[in-house]
This record gives sequence, structure tokens and C-alpha cells, in this order.
Amino acid sequence: MPANLTPQYQEAEDAYKAAVTNEERLAALEAMLAHIPKHKGTEKMQADIKKKLSKLRAEIIEERGRKGGKVDPYRVQKEGAAQAFIIGPANSGKSSIVGWLTNAKVVIAEYPFSTSVPVSGMMQYEDIRMQLVDTPPIIMEDPVSSLFSNARLCDVLIVVLDASDQSSVYLLDGLVELLKEKKTLVDSTDASGAGITKDRLLIVANKIDLGQARENLAVMMELLPDYEYLACSALSGEGMPRIPETVFEKARIVRVYAKPPGGRLERKDPFIVKRGATVEDVAGVIHKQLQHSFKNARLWGSSKYSGQSVPRDYPVLDGDIIEFS
Repeated sequence: MPANLTPQYQEAEDAYKAAVTNEERLAALEAMLAHIPKHKGTEKMQADIKKKLSKLRAEIIEERGRKGGKVDPYRVQKEGAAQAFIIGPANSGKSSIVGWLTNAKVVIAEYPFSTSVPVSGMMQYEDIRMQLVDTPPIIMEDPVSSLFSNARLCDVLIVVLDASDQSSVYLLDGLVELLKEKKTLVDSTDASGAGITKDRLLIVANKIDLGQARENLAVMMELLPDYEYLACSALSGEGMPRIPETVFEKARIVRVYAKPPGGRLERKDPFIVKRGATVEDVAGVIHKQLQHSFKNARLWGSSKYSGQSVPRDYPVLDGDIIEFS
């Protein structure tokens, strides 16, 4: 199918070829993606542009962090099935939550600002592990831009507040506005997929077992009803087991299992794809060559019949097992 590229796209492509700086390249790539005709004949071109955008954004963040010869300390390499950034004010209990859920060596102290650099750990959810990143506390009067620019790139953003502190009620509103101002919390992601939409934001009300915490949480939910809340206590463990499942759901990922031809049906060592991915996408995650070479795919799980042959564009669901041949 011919691409039928528009004059606006050609102009943006010329600007990309002539660009000198990464910022100019980024603007040109975003224009190319905005103006490219959206049909089957341009799917590969769209995918290539998105890949370039993602890589370029990472390079720009790294360049900005290297001013003065330093690497951006807030940039944390993604590991595991998904990455969740945890942000919040001092003494909200962020580090306690990360310590409770992961193997991370966090500093837990009664005094504020015990976390000075991001610390990551791996959180178990059933048969996968997801990355939690504990970050230094946010100072509302002097927010660190690098924290917000890197938080835009994670899969799930968790805001932790001390629910027993009545001031958290008003602090939450300020934090949400700050996230919007920094373009971390957005209505829709940009061309490269950066930005956190409200369905990927989780507000964790920690220390729910203390004082007037439950009453304070009720006020928060009334003032800002458009977000999901989770009450917990890193001290007593109340609500803590719900966090991995909630992060998994908000990360919009599914687990798919591969069955060797003639092999046993078992859910072991899943491959991770985004929600809405197809059988063909799964094949590409397993091996690029398989994505083009497989002739048939049989599926157990979401198909009408067990072992049913499904087309390449069949959307997979969490827990599906596929046999490629």
C-alpha cells in the first residue's frame, strides 16, 4: 500500500535531516509523527519514528544531566516487567514501603531527607518482578526538574502521603498541580509515550493506622475524586499486599506464556507485552525472526476453544499460552 505522504510530513522530514541539535531533531520527529497518514501502509514508518523518539528523549535527558560532567542521578534504568516511581514529601514513609515490598537497601529514619538519591528494588507479583524506585522527598518550594522529567518515563507513578498528617490533605492538591505544571501528569501521552495519565497514577495513603488518618483520607478522596487511592501501613502491613497487584494493573501489561510444539501446557517464565498486544507482537518479543516466520499459532486461555488456531492480529490477554509453529 502506498504511503501517500503529505507535504507537511515531507517538510518535517526535511527539517529532521537538516537538524543540528537533538532538540531540533525531537521537534521534527514529533511533527513527522503528527502528519504521517495513519494507515497500514505507514505502520512500519510510524513504528520507526516512535522508536527514534523514545531513544532521542533518553539521550536528551542524559545530556541535560551531564552538565558539569555529571550523569543525571534521577535517571534509573528500567528493570523487570514494569517500573514504578515513588514520590512524596519528607517522612511520608516512601522508603518504608519500598523496603517492605522489595530487596532494596533503603534508609529508613525518623528524620526527613534520609533518601538522598533514587534507590530501586524489585517487587514480586505472582510470577514476575517489577521495579520500584524510591526517590528523594519533594520540596514544594524548590522542586527538582530532573525528578519530574524522569518520572514521565516510568510505567506507574505512586504518590505517597502521610495520611495521619492533616496537612497532607492540602499538600496532595499542590502535588497534583505541580505534576501537571511539570508535564509529568498529562491528559494523554506524547508521541514517544512519555507522560503519566491519571489511570497510571496511584495515591498511597500511608500510616493509615495512626490518628485521624482515615478521616483525612476521606477528605482527600472528596477533594480529588478522579484518582485511585490505596490505604496502607508500612508498619502494620495493612494494605501492603495490594500494592503489587495495583501496580501490575496500572502498568497495562499482560503475561503470555510460550508452549513448545508438543510440549506441556504450563504457565512458566512469561513474556511481557503491553495490553492490547497481538499474537504477532508476542512472537516479536520472543524472537524477531519468529515474528515473520511462524505459520500458525494455537492459543489456550482467552480463545473460544483450547488450542484454537488464532490469526496474527488476535489480541492476547493475561495468562494466555501460545504455541507457535
